[in-house]
Amino acid sequence: MTQSELIILNFEEIRRRSIKLWNGLPESYYFWKPDEEAITAIEMVRHVLEADYGWNIIINNGNMTNYKTPWKNRPFISVTDELEFAEPYRKTF
Repeated sequence: MTQSELIILNFEEIRRRSIKLWNGLPESYYFWKPDEEAITAIEMVRHVLEADYGWNIIINNGNMTNYKTPWKNRPFISVTDELEFAEPYRKTF
C-alpha cells in the first residue's frame, strides 16, 4: 500500500467512525456545549465537515484570501442534513 493509499484509508476510517458517533447523538444534545466558550455539538460536526471544503482548496493550491464557505447562513437542522449537504464536497476532497 502506498503512502497516499494509507492516508486516504485513514481519512475514510476516521470519517466512518465520526459518522457513527454523530448519528448516535440525540437531537436533544445538538446544542449542548461543555462550557459557555465552546461551540455546540452540531457546530462541531459542521466544523469537521466544512474543513474538507477548505482543505481541498489548500491542497490544490487554491487561494484562500477570499474564502467563502457554502455553509454560510445555513441553519442547523440535523446531523443527517449536515452529512447530506457535505457529501459532494467530501467526494471532491
